[in-house]
Amino acid sequence: MTEEMSLNQRVDQFFRIKDISQQQIAKRLGVSRQAVNNWLSGNNPIPARHLIKMLSDFEKLNPQWLLNGVGEMEGTEQSMPAESLFMTKRYYD
Repeated sequence: MTEEMSLNQRVDQFFRIKDISQQQIAKRLGVSRQAVNNWLSGNNPIPARHLIKMLSDFEKLNPQWLLNGVGEMEGTEQSMPAESLFMTKRYYD
């Protein structure tokens, strides 16, 4: 049985496949490159506001895949606003 990827690992995978650097991510989200590095390495959780920004900036990014690991990385499977998806899973335990 293979281990499921964490949300941070899925974010890292998406940006690696898209060839987007940590510096580019940091600039786009208005945070430091070190903050991005800590997220992508799994040291810190990614704040919900930044996940929402990622989903709004990258419209083809499937929110169900990003948040829950369900479906394909890219697609049009978003059936509700990104903000609503955060209410479907506990992120602040």
